[in-house]
Amino acid sequence: MKENQQFEWKETWRDELLRWVCGFANAGGGALHIGRNDRGKVVGLPDSAKLLEEIPNKIRDLLGILVAVNAREENGLPWLEIVVDPYPHPISYRGHYFQRSGSTNQELKGAALDRFLLRRQGRTWDGVPVPGVKISHLSTAAIRQFRELARASGRLDPVDLRASKAALIEKLQLTEGAYLKRAAVLLFHDDPEKYVAGAFVKIGFFRSESELAYHDTLHGDLFAQAAKTIDLVRTKYLKAAITYQGIHRIERYPVPDAALREAILNALVHRDYAVGAPVQIRVYEDRLKIWNPAVLPDGWTLKNLLGTHASAPYNPAVANVFFRSGEIETWGRGIERIFKTCKAAGTPRPRLLLEPNGLWLEFPYALEYRKAMAAAGKQVAGEVKGEVGKTAPATAPVTAPVAGQVEAPVGDPVTAPVTAEVADGDAQRLESGVESGVESGVESGVESGVESGVESGVESGVESGVESGVESGVESGVESGVESPIVLQILGILKDRPQAKAEIASSLGRTKPSRYLHELMAKLIQSNRVEYTLPGKPNSRLQKYRLTAHGRAWFARHPR
Repeated sequence: MKENQQFEWKETWRDELLRWVCGFANAGGGALHIGRNDRGKVVGLPDSAKLLEEIPNKIRDLLGILVAVNAREENGLPWLEIVVDPYPHPISYRGHYFQRSGSTNQELKGAALDRFLLRRQGRTWDGVPVPGVKISHLSTAAIRQFRELARASGRLDPVDLRASKAALIEKLQLTEGAYLKRAAVLLFHDDPEKYVAGAFVKIGFFRSESELAYHDTLHGDLFAQAAKTIDLVRTKYLKAAITYQGIHRIERYPVPDAALREAILNALVHRDYAVGAPVQIRVYEDRLKIWNPAVLPDGWTLKNLLGTHASAPYNPAVANVFFRSGEIETWGRGIERIFKTCKAAGTPRPRLLLEPNGLWLEFPYALEYRKAMAAAGKQVAGEVKGEVGKTAPATAPVTAPVAGQVEAPVGDPVTAPVTAEVADGDAQRLESGVESGVESGVESGVESGVESGVESGVESGVESGVESGVESGVESGVESGVESPIVLQILGILKDRPQAKAEIASSLGRTKPSRYLHELMAKLIQSNRVEYTLPGKPNSRLQKYRLTAHGRAWFARHPR
């Protein structure tokens, strides 16, 4: 017999072993054998008769519980058996809480202690009342958004949806007496971090495990965090492989939208908010990883999580409101749906890794997708280097090689590749390869043609565009009907608040404003989509940019 969850062996008695008794009481119970060595061999206990009387009294006085202490003998050697029952309420030893885990005895601290105490009291973290927060402190906009979602889902009585803010919050069971629960703060407060440390999301693009290229943090109520996170990952961090079927443009992303949405919602709804660390999303060239401080139900392993199981939300009050809104289900099928969605889309099977401090969900990218992106990057870099800057009329096609290389690995036939040629002053520049060079170059991740022209060494493709025939590729994104993704991205960055040029560059993943960004901002001002906050001081260090009414209307009309 070996030491395990239920058995511990000690050669002699010391009062510090009361911690082991406390640990058994706070777990599933167990037995402490006094008089055995580490190999389980009985070595005897000379003062066993005295300890038989002392130990029960010490345990009663210091732990407040009763245990059975039995005298045993083996090969003429006496030893003691201390049998500890599991207790439904928390047991402490001198103000410290211990719990048996496997063959070790662990002191509970921080978030682990909070979880333990709440569980023993029959409560959950999100159901604890928060003093000092009133219903008037909750965001009217957040509650209005919930009403709209719940009305569309049909999961809440229309009468309740028309009720006052206070009546609705009470109907959602987010109050306890005169107090709001933690769940109400997370769901509907503009700044939940004021009460819950780490209640936000971090997203970063990594060139390697140690090299962070750029990042964002997203804050606000949980509904806002979910919507903004899903949108930002999709539009800024994931790159699409572009294919064409006839005149129809097809975008393929490495992670299916439905799987990405389910994963982000699961991370926000089911995480342990007692841990002061945010949900973290790490994006690489070949994979996307989501981490959250998740806690599985008692006795669960990854096998339970991956198999068919009943719903056991860690934050039932938060999960209930998200269910009423139609954002999630309550049948314990979130992980199953993610895996099925990826299988149906033909993307690799996601990976789950459970660590002591949280759960990782990893989406590997398909080999075909990675080949497509690599081929697209090489072809655009080669074509831009070869064609930009020529003073004589150019006759080589700009986009045909790009289309062929991007589309072939993805698996969709190209029925109408772009083959128009670029000549100096040629009116076909916009209608032919420019869209591939500007629009597809950004959206498919081929940054070298537009966004990364300066950083990737293909400087001529961006900064020298005005001097060559590629000028249309820069200017037409603003002046023509081409909805350049970088233009849409800049307008989206300015949608919520004015920002300095350095802030815009940072949001685009750049360390500083490039010459191309300077030119593009000037074009946006000329087209009346963006304006200065200090019109009379264009070179002021306090200068910022904001959307005009025309810019907001234009941005709203164009798909993103």
